[in-house]
Amino acid sequence: MGQRHQLFIIAKINGRYRGLAAVHHQWLYGATALKICLNILKILQSPANRIALSHELRHATRLSEEDWTLDADYSKTSTAVIPFPFALTCLMIGSALDVKRNYYHNVDDLPFNLPFNEGDNNDGVTIFDITELEKVRYCFVNFQGYGFIDEDEDENSDAEGGGSRIIPPPKMTPLTGPQYLWGYYRKDDPRTQRNFGHLIESFDTVPLVDCRALHSAWPDPGWRTPHLHGGQTKWLYIEEILEEEEHSKNEESNVQTADFPSLRASSLAKVLNAAIEGSPSELPQIIESASLLPDFYPAARSKLYADPTIVPNSASARRLLSTILKNESTIDLGPFDLTTEHILEVLNERSSNPTDVVGLSFSGNHNITEAFLREILGKFPRLEFLYLLNTPHIPLSRKIELLRGTTMQLYDTELLALSFVELDGQNVDTVEEREAPPCGYMKPVVSQLIMMACPYHTTPLQRDIDGGIRIDYSFIDGMTTPYFRSRNHTCIPFTETNIPPSAFIAGLAQYLHYLMSQQMYVNIDTYDHPASQIAKHLTIPHALSEDNEDSLRVGVLPRYYWRTKLDRCSKILPGEWTLVVVVKNDFYGPRDDCTKVQYAFVTAAPPADTEDSTSDSYVPEFVIEDLRGFLDSTISDTRSRQQVLDGWNRAVAPVIPHVALELSGREEVEALMRTLVYPVNEASGSHQVEDASNSSRD
Repeated sequence: MGQRHQLFIIAKINGRYRGLAAVHHQWLYGATALKICLNILKILQSPANRIALSHELRHATRLSEEDWTLDADYSKTSTAVIPFPFALTCLMIGSALDVKRNYYHNVDDLPFNLPFNEGDNNDGVTIFDITELEKVRYCFVNFQGYGFIDEDEDENSDAEGGGSRIIPPPKMTPLTGPQYLWGYYRKDDPRTQRNFGHLIESFDTVPLVDCRALHSAWPDPGWRTPHLHGGQTKWLYIEEILEEEEHSKNEESNVQTADFPSLRASSLAKVLNAAIEGSPSELPQIIESASLLPDFYPAARSKLYADPTIVPNSASARRLLSTILKNESTIDLGPFDLTTEHILEVLNERSSNPTDVVGLSFSGNHNITEAFLREILGKFPRLEFLYLLNTPHIPLSRKIELLRGTTMQLYDTELLALSFVELDGQNVDTVEEREAPPCGYMKPVVSQLIMMACPYHTTPLQRDIDGGIRIDYSFIDGMTTPYFRSRNHTCIPFTETNIPPSAFIAGLAQYLHYLMSQQMYVNIDTYDHPASQIAKHLTIPHALSEDNEDSLRVGVLPRYYWRTKLDRCSKILPGEWTLVVVVKNDFYGPRDDCTKVQYAFVTAAPPADTEDSTSDSYVPEFVIEDLRGFLDSTISDTRSRQQVLDGWNRAVAPVIPHVALELSGREEVEALMRTLVYPVNEASGSHQVEDASNSSRD
């Protein structure tokens, strides 16, 4: 059951529209569908995601017809059937998570070439056209109408609540956001207009996918578009539309028109050609003269990126490109098929001041080598983002080794696609860690999260002297008492999490913000498990920050989290931190419909000389800190530490004062540790700890 809806990304590739990514949403319709559409549009148009999306569009032009018709069924057992994993990641994150609205819903990925009408659907589809990344188009399509008021409904019947009928949107035609919305609400209701006025206005300037694009992507004679003729709306089907366009095109070809460029444009074109075709020794003089034209550098950049074949074949073009890029902090050389010598030549001017270079892309370049990458990492020590999409000649394992110990984020096609590859028996609590390839090169600042979610009101539970819950009293022989009627605790190991400390903490803060907004109680179940939620928050960790170019940056989705045993807690070791989260639902004065979240960062004090830390009965002394204490131990730079702290405080600011995030009391945390991490075996009297393969996190 549900309000089932699919979302697609398409683009025009070599003259024809193709599907690049698709996801299934089990409960999406009406106003929420419009809000999710806007959320995805922002992500797809974010400059921070442009390099990876641009590369996948270029890569798509190299695919054969056999690649496009690949039988990519629902059981994705290979990265080969996920050719555009970054586009899929953007679509999944945007569909599942809207951080600023505290919205989350589980979403399933679908085959990239799925037909628009072959999903389990009853509320239409949303389609995004990313052919032009600076101007992404969208549309909704109602092709079955199951989720709307039936078109054959008795004309005298009223919509729910009385008043005028809700008119289902037309089928098989591109719909605007407002057109789709009015399939669920009465358009003439003043209250509806007030509630959705701002939402409707948000679509005023967003371009719409046209009928021709839909037919190109999924050929079907049923595609149609409305045409106003004589004051009446007439439906034109796609064949008529194409015939009219062909007729108009023939008429236009018979009319000779002269297109004379302006004198300025003509002069600029001559200067650019002279710069590219001349010798490198003449270039400085040409650039000095041409730079007097304010649009010279933007025009030169556009010309070189529009025709990337110029740069490999012209030393002057490479010198010109080097000059263009000398002040840029993120450099995309992916479009150019350059040798490693040519790359170093282009980066020569930039490498003289390398500290402010934060991003480099060599995506799709099969000339780069492992030795070259090692040299680049030495030349640019402050790199934060490295794009190596579609460079399979360097194995992922070697890339991981090169980056081990750095805090650089890697964009790699195989690494991105592995998040969506299905492992045998991937259900939670069944998969062993090593069934997933070891892709972690960055040690996480927090090694695991232990979470206890108390259902219903926690008032009846026994308390310690600080008012905390006596969690150990809620377990009998390792099982929770009948009061806890569903899964109530979990441990999430943060292995394979290649996220820098500041972004990692920001993502955790986002998740706590989400928990604080939830009503009644947090349910830990296998379908919508916290591991899945946290993974998505960590994929777009700065979405709650002030709007800037990087706030909507999408990274690699660490889906490995929920492929491990959810109750497997690791020992608390000195120098490694565990985040403890306790979610309660007490009575809070005027409102009791939000959860109360408490947290603590926990590590272990070094064992005393007389203690044997390898003994089964050993329980360490716990060091319990709030965020400030945790940061003092993990981030040495004062400025960075304060920035992280400020971001955390903004993220966890309470919507309701009496449900502010609080530090858990020591007794409560220790009780949780004794219960879940160091349980006592009644038969032997010793502590039995299941160690979650600490070596895998080294």
